Amino acid sequence: MVEYLLKKGARVDARDKLLRTPLHMACVRGHAVIANLLIDYKCDTFERDVSGRTAMHFAVCCGSVEASLSLITVLSRDSMDLVHMTDHTGRTPLHYAVFADVPKQVKVVEQLIMLGANVNAADQERRTPLHTAAEEGKASLIPILIQNGASPGLKDYQSNTAFELAKTEHIRELIIVNAPNSNYHPNKAALDGLVIDGNKKRIQVVANLPTADFYEPFEHAQPRKRLPKINKKKEEQEK
Repeated sequence: MVEYLLKKGARVDARDKLLRTPLHMACVRGHAVIANLLIDYKCDTFERDVSGRTAMHFAVCCGSVEASLSLITVLSRDSMDLVHMTDHTGRTPLHYAVFADVPKQVKVVEQLIMLGANVNAADQERRTPLHTAAEEGKASLIPILIQNGASPGLKDYQSNTAFELAKTEHIRELIIVNAPNSNYHPNKAALDGLVIDGNKKRIQVVANLPTADFYEPFEHAQPRKRLPKINKKKEEQEK
């Protein structure tokens, strides 16, 4: 039907009241085949809706990971620059992908990063995708973002790092464990919260963690002293 209408002269970049084009709507519905057809008919993939969103912003959070991956592939063939486009609040498609509450969304994030998405892109509130992932409790995304260059030391407009916005204790743990030792290391307050348990690192909640010096150069970090083990059985016998 879409192809029939296009052959009959339908405007490929027609807009609704929210300035959305047929390509926007194809991405909202997860229709990669239709999106590809519209591109073949020379639609403008850079068109923005009333909120400044391109089709790529909708593609990354359409509700189906499989559909999102197909749409991203289709759109990026037209222009790789679409992964860098921002809406009126400064958010990129990566911000949207991180925020989306979709199972296996990690695959979408990985594909955007592979296409060159800026993991440290900051919106108007100076929040990066890592801030969003931490605040929303997206545990599976924290390691991927940091390992691909996301900086845990960046602060938003309220001087909050991703660590301070973390939704759970587990998210804080992931930020500490995955932070690149070559560039940053937690300050003493954060180090005191680390508990070494076998090969696992667990982090306890550190109250009132200072913002200004949360990350210090790695070379200034001091090794943590091991505490002697307590033999409770022997202690009880002595009593």
